[in-house]
Amino acid sequence: MNMPHPEFDTSGGLPFACIAVPICLPTLYLWVVDELALGRGTWAIESGTKLGWCLWGSLELEEAVFFLTTNALIVFGLVAFDRNMAVLDTFPEMFPAAPEHMSFNSLMKVILIDPANYDMNRVRGIREAVNTLRKKSRSFYLASSVFPGRLRIDLVLLYSFCRVADDLVDESSTEAEARSWIRKLSGYTDRAYGATGEKSRSPADLASYAEKNFPIRVRSALTLLPSKHLPSGPLYKLLKGFEMDMAFTNGVFPIGNEADLQIYASRVASTVGELCLWLVFYHSSIKLPEDEKSRLRQAAITMGYALQYVNIARDIQVDAEMGRVYLPTDWLREEGLTPRDILDNPKQAKVETLRQKLLGLAFEEYQKSRPIMDLLPDEIRGPLIVAVESYMEIGRVLREKSSVPSKTKRGRATVPRSRRIWVAWKNLSTS
Repeated sequence: MNMPHPEFDTSGGLPFACIAVPICLPTLYLWVVDELALGRGTWAIESGTKLGWCLWGSLELEEAVFFLTTNALIVFGLVAFDRNMAVLDTFPEMFPAAPEHMSFNSLMKVILIDPANYDMNRVRGIREAVNTLRKKSRSFYLASSVFPGRLRIDLVLLYSFCRVADDLVDESSTEAEARSWIRKLSGYTDRAYGATGEKSRSPADLASYAEKNFPIRVRSALTLLPSKHLPSGPLYKLLKGFEMDMAFTNGVFPIGNEADLQIYASRVASTVGELCLWLVFYHSSIKLPEDEKSRLRQAAITMGYALQYVNIARDIQVDAEMGRVYLPTDWLREEGLTPRDILDNPKQAKVETLRQKLLGLAFEEYQKSRPIMDLLPDEIRGPLIVAVESYMEIGRVLREKSSVPSKTKRGRATVPRSRRIWVAWKNLSTS
């Protein structure tokens, strides 16, 4: 059993279902098997060593209690171990050594530390980040479950930062408000990295800036960004991508051609892929040569194009409702369309033709970068491939449904849960 420690329970209570199911199901199975065996005379309990009470049929009370107690002891032992590992993963400041190098003494140290010393703001922030990921990206939420502990937490925190930053800009009611959020996000990044010529600020200073400038619902996403393991360049580039989005508020369509499309994808998606790799390099116990790191970083940039193109292909209708068209204007012109035509009718047949063209471009970029992922360390390769393949599966669904209505959620194609699980299982077993 592996408890989902990025959702460490702030109340101190145990997750009931995660405890009860592993105890009850094996116990019930053993009860049934034992009842059948006793009923058939396969074995028997000596009369002098039993009370003579049966739970049902031939199942002796002693047998039933033995199986229940044994399973409970095993499960609670695993819970205790998982709880200690969760603490080690959640509080790297308290336990600097990597969890895979932890000794039995380290686990005992966790037991002896008073939980009152835990940074519960961090725990709550991680929980909020997990909930954000669950709500906003089912594909990446599933993929996140197969990453090792500390890397998983940092990746979820990175996603949460990027997501709330994007939402602040997208949900602005005016251009002035959106620009204000971008300035504040840039100001926070300046302070986190000392980009203003000063030293980077302390966590307390960053928390104070976030409290003064951002709503409470997004503060933890900012303050928990693992910036000390990340370069600042991709974050500033991400903000440039948000600025491209703002052009739509003035009735301007900034994606004029395929080059503009690639620039946009590099800013809003390739940056995130590159940041993910920095976390992978930091947390991996295997240190790669610089030439392999360079190839992997370039592959992350290229894969970012692919994932963003799939995202755009999926969200044509949703984006049109927001007054946005990310399909290149010169592509539209070739089909006798204008951006306004897409806004007026994003479901027309010609749009499907353009969607498939964009998906073709996405899979071209995917094919360029996917083989290079084999350079990743074994411990990370499988989970990262699952993350990529889970999202590319959306593109495959869109290709399969090119001539028939697809299952959608608010105009977005979705991948059935069983298919997402199969994709994860297949790629983990072959990576």
